Amino acid sequence: MTGLYNKDDNINRNYTTFADCATTLNQIRKGLIGDSTKIDINGKIYDINDVANFDFIVSNIINAFNSIGVMITKPAFYHLLHKLNPDSTDYIESLREMMTSSKSGGVSIYALISKDGVLDKLNNAVKSGDLNVFTRDSNKDGKYSGAFLYAKNQFITMLAEATSEYKMATSEMMTLGAGNTKMYMYAQNNTVSDVVDDLNTSFESDGSIRKGSILDDMKDVEYVVFEDEDG
Repeated sequence: MTGLYNKDDNINRNYTTFADCATTLNQIRKGLIGDSTKIDINGKIYDINDVANFDFIVSNIINAFNSIGVMITKPAFYHLLHKLNPDSTDYIESLREMMTSSKSGGVSIYALISKDGVLDKLNNAVKSGDLNVFTRDSNKDGKYSGAFLYAKNQFITMLAEATSEYKMATSEMMTLGAGNTKMYMYAQNNTVSDVVDDLNTSFESDGSIRKGSILDDMKDVEYVVFEDEDG
């Protein structure tokens, strides 16, 4: 989290990222309560029924979490939206559920972004210059740590599990390439022209590549049509 510490390694008391994250998420949550379709983010109104607006709102959620060190990606977040209502093609329902009163294991974002919630506690630690909150690994002598607050928050746990599930699912579709790099077996730019190019490529017995062989050879094949008794 860039900017949390000064050059002397003390807390930067002007650091507002935790408060800014809570503000953004609370704005979005407020707009999703009830049947409202309008969300006010920093004075600009977004209609969640508009696909581009919906994706922009999701981007704001992702950026807010990333800013506080919760590194969920947009694909993993959409995976979570789908998981909440797998039989629905409308992610608005899932987002509203997630941000207001999630039915998924009783998980709610409220404990993270409310007054006296996780982000409020961390913001108060920043303002007071309490370095220990960010350096101790767990609660000690009745004092909490940032790591403990994150680890015990159910909403952050849900995001972490969604990220893990998405990475595992996508890794299964990958293969190990040169230099131990992971590559998709089917590239995202695998267009029709790419497929045709593959079909038109074959190897000769000496290992050389012959272009245009498969489809060219097929055009000379004489096909025999077998007809059954009914013609």
